Amino acid sequence: MLFVVRPRDQARSGVRQAARGAAEAVRVARQMEERGLVVEILDPSGQIYSPAELDQVRSDRALSPDQVHLIQSTCDVLMSANTRAADVFYDRLFALAPDTRPMFEDDLSGQKRKLLDTLGSLVGYLTHPDLFGAAATELGRRHAGYGAEPAHYGLVGQALLASLEELLGRRFTPEVQAAWTALYGQLSRAMMQAQRRPAAS
Repeated sequence: MLFVVRPRDQARSGVRQAARGAAEAVRVARQMEERGLVVEILDPSGQIYSPAELDQVRSDRALSPDQVHLIQSTCDVLMSANTRAADVFYDRLFALAPDTRPMFEDDLSGQKRKLLDTLGSLVGYLTHPDLFGAAATELGRRHAGYGAEPAHYGLVGQALLASLEELLGRRFTPEVQAAWTALYGQLSRAMMQAQRRPAAS
């Protein structure tokens, strides 16, 4: 996925550079800064970062290989043909945060399928941090339009972990809990950051 590193002063567009991936974008930005330029980085979804911000986000997304394996080996409970996992999740969420119920349609069947599809995609992107970051950014922007507030993210995380504990049973070990907690932490931080920062025009 291509990132664009460019001077913050858009009039100097001739020195913009393309970079494949976040790591290369940060490296190119640092080189441009050494030449005295004040730069910003445009990610594939249109989000704008300073080099320091993108470097922090990139570091936040770096789950260990063991954590990735634990998540991928326990996500089967979310991928079944029925929507039991989504049923459990929304029951937990609405019990924790009844004020979120009006944010959804009365018939949750489509929403439940969308939730499971989204979680499946995010788990699949764990070995592709740039795809994960772009997906999280887009989710954050969409949820801003739905009326999501920062306080909701913690409640959603609690509901997700409680749902996984119920669905996985004995498989929900402390290590599995820590891995899913780290994943949700990265996702929620990226989504909240996307809500705070406008997309590029």
